[in-house]
Amino acid sequence: MADNMEKGTLESAIDRTKEVLHNAAETTMELAHNAAETTMEYAHGAAEATMGYAHDAKVALFGEPNIEDEAAEKVRDAADTVADKVSDAREKVADTAHDAKRKGQEMRKNAGNKIQGNH
Repeated sequence: MADNMEKGTLESAIDRTKEVLHNAAETTMELAHNAAETTMEYAHGAAEATMGYAHDAKVALFGEPNIEDEAAEKVRDAADTVADKVSDAREKVADTAHDAKRKGQEMRKNAGNKIQGNH
């Protein structure tokens, strides 16, 4: 009877460890997502400032562009910027998700090994 009780306690501990590790992996994913959003916001600000300086330099060298050229350039620049940011964000989120999954698996394996070693 004591042996069954010990097995139940061990299984309960293993289940709880899995739950804690799962929650840790979810938290890591959420933090990675938040970090990616923050990075995108900073990159957006830097890109806007850089485009503003480039525009000012172009005006200083070549004079004011006509309205149609300026609008077309802004549309092209914005499209390029958005495409670059989306691509970078996807890569960062995918890398972070992969790392979080790998770390979660390692933590579960290590916890299982420790529990089995104490058995």
